[in-house]
Amino acid sequence: GVEPTPAGTELAVHARGLLAAERELRGAMDGHAAALRGLVRVAWTAGDDEGLAEALAAFATAHPGVRLTATALRTVELDDALRRGAIDLAVRGGPADEPSPADATTLREVPLELLVAADDPLAAQGAGAEVAALAGRPFVLAEEGSGRRAAALATCEAAGFGPLPRFVTGDPTAVERLVAAGLAVALVPAGAPATV
Repeated sequence: GVEPTPAGTELAVHARGLLAAERELRGAMDGHAAALRGLVRVAWTAGDDEGLAEALAAFATAHPGVRLTATALRTVELDDALRRGAIDLAVRGGPADEPSPADATTLREVPLELLVAADDPLAAQGAGAEVAALAGRPFVLAEEGSGRRAAALATCEAAGFGPLPRFVTGDPTAVERLVAAGLAVALVPAGAPATV
C-alpha cells in the first residue's frame, strides 16, 4: 500500500477540518437564505390606522430581515402611489363598493356613526339618532377624494340629503375639536366617541 508522508498526514487532518467547517457554514447560511429579506413600503390614509402599528410590529418581529417604511397620505396620493409602484401596501377607508386602483381586500367594515357636541339635542338620543336628523346641519368632512369623505357622502345620500360642508379635515382630533365646539356635526367610524 501507499503510506502518506508526515506532511500528507497533517494536510489530511486539516482538510477534514476545513470540509467539516465548510458544511457547517453552508448549513448556517442556508438558514439565513430562507428568511425574508427586502423592503415593504406601506401607506395609509389619516384615521385609517387603527391596528396598523400592532400589525407592522408583529410583521417586523416575524420577519426581521424585512425593512418597513410607512407614511400617511391622502387617498388620491395613496392610490396614485400604489398605481406607480411607489408603495407595496395601502391601508385606506371608503365605501365597500368604491373602486380600488389594485387588488383589494376588505380588512373590516366599520359603519359610520353620528358625532355631535355633548350639549347637542341629538346627544340625548345616543346611538338611536338617525343620520337624517343631520340634514341642513353644517358638517366636518374629510378632504375631497378621501375614502372617509366618500363614505360620509354615501351615508348622507342614503338618508336622503347632501351634507353642508363647513370644515374640511381628515385629522380625527381636529374633527372632534370642531364638533365639541358646536361648530358642526360629523360622521365618524363606529367606536369613536359619539359626543365630545
